[in-house]
Amino acid sequence: MSGYEDLIASKGTEAPAVETPPVVDVAPEPAPVSEPAPSEVQAPPVETPAAAAPPVTAEPQDPMAPVKALLDERDRRQAAERRAQEVARELAAIRARDAEQQRKAQEAANQLPHPLDDPEGFAAGVRALTNQAVRQVQSQTQEQQDRVVETLSRNALKRHIGNEQFSELEKFAQAAPDQAHNLAYESGDPWGWMYEKLQEAKKHRQAQTALQELGDKSLQDRIAEAVAAERAKWEAEHGGGQPQPAAQPAADTRPRNPDGTFAPSTNQTQRHQPPSLSIVAGAPAPTGVDARGGFDQLFKRG
Repeated sequence: MSGYEDLIASKGTEAPAVETPPVVDVAPEPAPVSEPAPSEVQAPPVETPAAAAPPVTAEPQDPMAPVKALLDERDRRQAAERRAQEVARELAAIRARDAEQQRKAQEAANQLPHPLDDPEGFAAGVRALTNQAVRQVQSQTQEQQDRVVETLSRNALKRHIGNEQFSELEKFAQAAPDQAHNLAYESGDPWGWMYEKLQEAKKHRQAQTALQELGDKSLQDRIAEAVAAERAKWEAEHGGGQPQPAAQPAADTRPRNPDGTFAPSTNQTQRHQPPSLSIVAGAPAPTGVDARGGFDQLFKRG
């Protein structure tokens, strides 16, 4: 017989298992509880302190924490940059919208009404356009004139002071405020005006430097020191001698009149005194032989 048939035969000969019923445990009835006597009452149990809690161990630090912090910072920065770009785009859109509204308003203002419908409005519009054109032409003309004046002033001053000083002047002019530039152009010689202001600034700086060098000394003390230094220098050059006073011119001993004028000297020869003009003017005119000149008198007789 095959193994399969033996297995079937063995299963058929086995006796069926008898199931035993489950045993039910019946609890006994509780005995009556009697109250204990006061003497038999036990004291409450004494609570013993609980055992010390075990020490809390620190959790291990995440090695990627610095990297995560850097990534968070990068995300925040990128978000701020995106927000700034959005705000910039919004501002640009607002400016473009305002410019468009101003352009439309300008076009509406420049649009003239029909002269038959609104003669006064048409005349006012024509006057406004004319004034605007005149102001524009005046501005352009003034700019051209300022450029010409600036060029002439630059060339003239550059030839006068040289390239080195003019470079210094250019730096001074660039640092000057707009009000100074306006005053310079109003003067008619902008670079000359700037050069004068530069010289004034230099003098002011020199005065401030001199005051700082003086310190606590007064001006009289500084002058006395300078005089003493010059005297010591002169003595060193001339062998230590005292400087001799300059020779005085000889006094004039000529006699004077009471009014302060010099009196005529008695030892001088008497000079020729011509006749007074009043006598000459009142003399009669010569006639006859007296009217001849000296040449006729010498060579022509009778």
